[in-house]
Amino acid sequence: MKNIQNYCTLILIVFILLGITSSAYSDDQLFSKIKSPQKSVIASGDYVLVKGRWKKAGGTDKLNINKPPTINTVDVICDKGDMICWECIAQLVTTKDMGMLAKTKMSPQLTVDTTIFKIIDWSDNTIIAKASFRASDYILRISIKDSYAERRRQETKARGNEHSDPDIFERWVLE
Repeated sequence: MKNIQNYCTLILIVFILLGITSSAYSDDQLFSKIKSPQKSVIASGDYVLVKGRWKKAGGTDKLNINKPPTINTVDVICDKGDMICWECIAQLVTTKDMGMLAKTKMSPQLTVDTTIFKIIDWSDNTIIAKASFRASDYILRISIKDSYAERRRQETKARGNEHSDPDIFERWVLE
């Protein structure tokens, strides 16, 4: 677990070293200049490593906030022995990603998010993992055979959050 946290911190440091903290660029210029590792889904024994960038592929979020934002890079490490996937996302949040909250005039923020998913199914070629929070469930679907991964967030009232709306969801695909 400690090695995974160190790995996620390393991703952030590399992201910083790429020079993306400059405010001299517009959001669109930043996006065109910053590259993520090429998409890959690699299986080795009881481990699967997913690399790339999450791209928003749909959703109904009324605030229109991109989380993860457009500029991101992700590593997912799945361990069949522990039945856990660790998702580490290094991301640059810009005003373009803030949707209705962009009025706050916030400066771009560089962050790392780490989420632990419990694997609920690991077949020969597919992994399905879930992370549950008070207001939302996150589902990872990874196809080893197709080198494909997607991430989905759906709000839920299952854990007592009365303000959640189960009709609100977001979906991302690995690119």
